[in-house]
Amino acid sequence: MDTLRQMLRVELDQQGDHLSKIVSAQLQKFDQQAAAIIREDADKIQKRNPQDALGEEVSIFRGAVAAARADVIKGIAWETDKARAAYEKNRDRKPELELAQLRRSENKFKGLGDEEITAMATDYVNDNTATISTPDLNEVRARLRSSGADIELALLNEAAEARHAERPWIAGNAALAELVAYGADLATLKGDEMRIKDPNGSQAFAEPASNLIDYTGSLASVPG
Repeated sequence: MDTLRQMLRVELDQQGDHLSKIVSAQLQKFDQQAAAIIREDADKIQKRNPQDALGEEVSIFRGAVAAARADVIKGIAWETDKARAAYEKNRDRKPELELAQLRRSENKFKGLGDEEITAMATDYVNDNTATISTPDLNEVRARLRSSGADIELALLNEAAEARHAERPWIAGNAALAELVAYGADLATLKGDEMRIKDPNGSQAFAEPASNLIDYTGSLASVPG
Protein backbone atom coordinates (compact mmCIF):
# COMPACT_ATOMS: atom_id res chain seq x y z
CA MET A 1 0.00 0.00 0.00
CA ASP A 2 1.44 3.38 -1.01
CA THR A 3 2.00 6.26 1.40
CA LEU A 4 -1.04 8.26 0.27
CA ARG A 5 -3.42 5.35 0.80
CA GLN A 6 -1.89 4.62 4.18
CA MET A 7 -2.55 8.24 5.13
CA LEU A 8 -6.14 7.99 3.87
CA ARG A 9 -6.68 4.84 5.94
CA VAL A 10 -5.49 6.62 9.07
CA GLU A 11 -7.79 9.58 8.39
CA LEU A 12 -10.75 7.33 7.61
CA ASP A 13 -10.22 5.46 10.89
CA GLN A 14 -10.40 8.78 12.74
CA GLN A 15 -13.58 10.08 11.11
CA GLY A 16 -16.49 9.85 13.49
CA ASP A 17 -19.50 9.46 11.19
CA HIS A 18 -21.38 6.16 11.13
CA LEU A 19 -20.59 5.34 7.50
CA SER A 20 -16.86 5.84 8.00
CA LYS A 21 -16.91 3.67 11.11
CA ILE A 22 -18.55 0.67 9.45
CA VAL A 23 -16.35 0.95 6.34
CA SER A 24 -13.23 1.27 8.47
CA ALA A 25 -14.21 -1.80 10.49
CA GLN A 26 -14.67 -3.88 7.34
CA LEU A 27 -11.35 -2.69 5.92
CA GLN A 28 -9.64 -3.85 9.10
CA LYS A 29 -11.24 -7.28 8.66
CA PHE A 30 -9.90 -7.48 5.11
CA ASP A 31 -6.44 -6.49 6.37
CA GLN A 32 -6.59 -9.31 8.88
CA GLN A 33 -7.76 -11.82 6.27
CA ALA A 34 -4.92 -10.81 3.95
CA ALA A 35 -2.40 -11.13 6.77
CA ALA A 36 -3.80 -14.57 7.65
CA ILE A 37 -3.46 -15.76 4.05
CA ILE A 38 0.16 -14.59 3.93
CA ARG A 39 0.94 -16.21 7.28
CA GLU A 40 -0.72 -19.53 6.39
CA ASP A 41 1.09 -19.75 3.06
CA ALA A 42 4.49 -18.68 4.39
CA ASP A 43 5.99 -22.17 4.08
CA LYS A 44 4.13 -23.18 0.93
CA ILE A 45 5.70 -23.23 -2.52
CA GLN A 46 2.49 -22.06 -4.19
CA LYS A 47 1.28 -19.00 -2.34
CA ARG A 48 -2.14 -17.46 -2.74
CA ASN A 49 -2.50 -13.85 -3.82
CA PRO A 50 -4.58 -12.19 -1.06
CA GLN A 51 -6.16 -9.78 -3.53
CA ASP A 52 -7.34 -12.66 -5.73
CA ALA A 53 -8.41 -14.77 -2.75
CA LEU A 54 -10.57 -11.96 -1.36
CA GLY A 55 -11.87 -10.79 -4.74
CA GLU A 56 -15.45 -12.04 -4.36
CA GLU A 57 -15.83 -10.64 -0.84
CA VAL A 58 -14.37 -7.29 -1.92
CA SER A 59 -16.82 -7.12 -4.83
CA ILE A 60 -19.72 -7.59 -2.41
CA PHE A 61 -18.16 -4.96 -0.14
CA ARG A 62 -18.13 -2.39 -2.97
CA GLY A 63 -21.87 -2.79 -3.45
CA ALA A 64 -22.47 -2.67 0.29
CA VAL A 65 -20.62 0.65 0.62
CA ALA A 66 -22.72 2.20 -2.16
CA ALA A 67 -25.93 0.88 -0.57
CA ALA A 68 -24.95 2.14 2.89
CA ARG A 69 -24.19 5.58 1.48
CA ALA A 70 -27.58 5.66 -0.26
CA ASP A 71 -29.25 4.75 3.05
CA VAL A 72 -27.48 7.66 4.80
CA ILE A 73 -28.66 10.06 2.09
CA LYS A 74 -32.24 8.77 2.43
CA GLY A 75 -32.04 9.20 6.19
CA ILE A 76 -30.93 12.81 5.83
CA ALA A 77 -33.79 13.47 3.40
CA TRP A 78 -36.21 11.99 5.94
CA GLU A 79 -34.86 14.23 8.71
CA THR A 80 -35.16 17.25 6.42
CA ASP A 81 -38.75 16.40 5.46
CA LYS A 82 -39.63 15.95 9.13
CA ALA A 83 -38.18 19.37 9.99
CA ARG A 84 -40.06 20.97 7.10
CA ALA A 85 -43.36 19.40 8.15
CA ALA A 86 -42.88 20.64 11.73
CA TYR A 87 -42.02 24.14 10.50
CA GLU A 88 -45.02 24.35 8.17
CA LYS A 89 -47.38 22.99 10.81
CA ASN A 90 -46.22 25.65 13.25
CA ARG A 91 -46.47 28.35 10.58
CA ASP A 92 -49.98 27.33 9.54
CA ARG A 93 -51.18 27.59 13.14
CA LYS A 94 -50.49 31.32 13.11
CA PRO A 95 -50.87 32.63 9.53
CA GLU A 96 -51.18 36.18 10.83
CA LEU A 97 -47.51 36.13 11.82
CA GLU A 98 -46.45 35.38 8.25
CA LEU A 99 -48.67 38.17 6.92
CA ALA A 100 -47.18 40.58 9.42
CA GLN A 101 -43.68 39.61 8.33
CA LEU A 102 -44.59 40.24 4.69
CA ARG A 103 -45.90 43.71 5.53
CA ARG A 104 -42.78 44.51 7.55
CA SER A 105 -40.58 43.56 4.61
CA GLU A 106 -42.61 45.66 2.19
CA ASN A 107 -42.41 48.71 4.48
CA LYS A 108 -38.75 48.13 5.25
CA PHE A 109 -37.62 48.37 1.64
CA LYS A 110 -40.18 50.84 0.35
CA GLY A 111 -38.16 53.87 1.39
CA LEU A 112 -34.73 52.56 0.32
CA GLY A 113 -32.99 53.61 -2.88
CA ASP A 114 -31.48 51.21 -5.41
CA GLU A 115 -27.93 51.87 -4.17
CA GLU A 116 -28.92 50.99 -0.62
CA ILE A 117 -30.59 47.77 -1.80
CA THR A 118 -27.51 46.82 -3.82
CA ALA A 119 -25.27 47.51 -0.82
CA MET A 120 -27.47 45.29 1.38
CA ALA A 121 -27.28 42.48 -1.14
CA THR A 122 -23.50 42.83 -1.40
CA ASP A 123 -23.10 42.79 2.37
CA TYR A 124 -25.17 39.62 2.59
CA VAL A 125 -23.11 37.90 -0.11
CA ASN A 126 -19.80 38.88 1.48
CA ASP A 127 -20.74 37.89 5.03
CA ASN A 128 -21.00 34.11 5.27
CA THR A 129 -22.68 34.41 8.67
CA ALA A 130 -25.40 36.78 7.47
CA THR A 131 -29.01 35.59 7.38
CA ILE A 132 -32.06 36.90 5.56
CA SER A 133 -35.75 36.07 5.82
CA THR A 134 -37.61 34.80 2.79
CA PRO A 135 -39.82 37.95 2.54
CA ASP A 136 -36.74 40.20 2.75
CA LEU A 137 -34.96 38.08 0.17
CA ASN A 138 -37.87 38.35 -2.25
CA GLU A 139 -38.05 42.12 -1.79
CA VAL A 140 -34.32 42.54 -2.46
CA ARG A 141 -34.53 40.27 -5.49
CA ALA A 142 -37.40 42.27 -6.95
CA ARG A 143 -35.55 45.55 -6.49
CA LEU A 144 -32.30 44.24 -7.97
CA ARG A 145 -34.22 42.86 -10.93
CA SER A 146 -36.03 46.15 -11.56
CA SER A 147 -32.80 48.16 -11.33
CA GLY A 148 -30.96 45.85 -13.73
CA ALA A 149 -28.38 44.73 -11.16
CA ASP A 150 -28.06 41.32 -12.76
CA ILE A 151 -24.64 40.44 -11.36
CA GLU A 152 -25.62 41.33 -7.80
CA LEU A 153 -28.86 39.37 -8.24
CA ALA A 154 -27.00 36.28 -9.43
CA LEU A 155 -24.57 36.47 -6.52
CA LEU A 156 -27.42 36.99 -4.07
CA ASN A 157 -29.27 33.95 -5.41
CA GLU A 158 -26.14 31.82 -5.15
CA ALA A 159 -25.49 32.86 -1.54
CA ALA A 160 -29.15 32.44 -0.57
CA GLU A 161 -29.22 28.93 -2.03
CA ALA A 162 -26.04 27.94 -0.20
CA ARG A 163 -27.47 29.21 3.10
CA HIS A 164 -30.96 27.72 2.59
CA ALA A 165 -32.55 31.18 2.86
CA GLU A 166 -35.79 29.91 1.32
CA ARG A 167 -35.76 26.80 3.51
CA PRO A 168 -36.01 28.27 7.03
CA TRP A 169 -36.46 24.81 8.56
CA ILE A 170 -32.81 24.25 7.53
CA ALA A 171 -31.44 27.79 7.82
CA GLY A 172 -32.63 28.04 11.42
CA ASN A 173 -31.14 24.71 12.43
CA ALA A 174 -27.32 24.63 12.31
CA ALA A 175 -27.13 20.89 13.00
CA LEU A 176 -29.58 20.08 10.20
CA ALA A 177 -27.80 22.45 7.81
CA GLU A 178 -24.55 20.60 8.49
CA LEU A 179 -26.30 17.28 7.94
CA VAL A 180 -27.79 18.47 4.64
CA ALA A 181 -24.35 19.63 3.45
CA TYR A 182 -22.95 16.21 4.38
CA GLY A 183 -25.70 14.48 2.42
CA ALA A 184 -25.15 16.69 -0.62
CA ASP A 185 -21.47 15.81 -0.55
CA LEU A 186 -22.22 12.09 -0.25
CA ALA A 187 -24.50 12.36 -3.29
CA THR A 188 -21.52 13.40 -5.45
CA LEU A 189 -19.66 10.15 -4.72
CA LYS A 190 -19.77 7.13 -7.02
CA GLY A 191 -19.43 3.39 -6.51
CA ASP A 192 -17.70 2.62 -3.24
CA GLU A 193 -16.05 6.03 -2.94
CA MET A 194 -15.62 7.54 0.50
CA ARG A 195 -15.02 11.21 1.33
CA ILE A 196 -11.88 11.40 3.43
CA LYS A 197 -10.60 14.65 4.91
CA ASP A 198 -7.32 15.44 6.58
CA PRO A 199 -7.47 16.61 10.22
CA ASN A 200 -7.30 20.35 9.45
CA GLY A 201 -9.86 20.10 6.66
CA SER A 202 -7.59 21.64 4.04
CA GLN A 203 -7.92 18.67 1.69
CA ALA A 204 -10.65 16.18 0.88
CA PHE A 205 -10.33 13.04 -1.20
CA ALA A 206 -12.90 10.84 -2.93
CA GLU A 207 -11.30 7.41 -2.73
CA PRO A 208 -12.87 4.01 -3.43
CA ALA A 209 -12.98 2.14 -0.13
CA SER A 210 -11.80 -1.06 -1.84
CA ASN A 211 -8.56 0.73 -2.79
CA LEU A 212 -7.75 1.11 0.90
CA ILE A 213 -7.47 -2.59 1.69
CA ASP A 214 -3.95 -3.49 2.78
CA TYR A 215 -3.24 -6.75 0.96
CA THR A 216 0.30 -6.83 2.39
CA GLY A 217 -1.03 -7.38 5.89
CA SER A 218 1.16 -4.66 7.36
CA LEU A 219 -1.81 -2.75 8.83
CA ALA A 220 -3.44 -5.82 10.34
CA SER A 221 -3.47 -6.60 14.04
CA VAL A 222 -3.38 -10.35 13.54
CA PRO A 223 -1.42 -12.48 16.02
CA GLY A 224 1.72 -14.00 14.51
